[in-house]
Amino acid sequence: MLRAVRDRLAAAPTWDKAGIAQAIKDTLAEQKLKMPQLAIPLRVAVCGRTQTPSIDAVLALFDRAVVIERLSKRAGVSAEARRPRKNPRIITDSLEASCR
Repeated sequence: MLRAVRDRLAAAPTWDKAGIAQAIKDTLAEQKLKMPQLAIPLRVAVCGRTQTPSIDAVLALFDRAVVIERLSKRAGVSAEARRPRKNPRIITDSLEASCR
């Protein structure tokens, strides 16, 4: 659920209350959720609180990168996982070479 809203927010064409509200509405429809089922975990992940003013207005006050980073942490996506991975064969070859 947090990954879905994170992805929608990252892809939102504008970072304002309207763009954020649309991303949230799209996530609610896609995930077949009601607003409290998404808004409370979203608030906790970004703000650390279960209650805030309107979630779209609150998120608009943050920089998009901050919101995405906080959601990624809560969704269990580490910074390492977000980086492109190196070719495992190259890593294996270099480990084998260093062991010789």
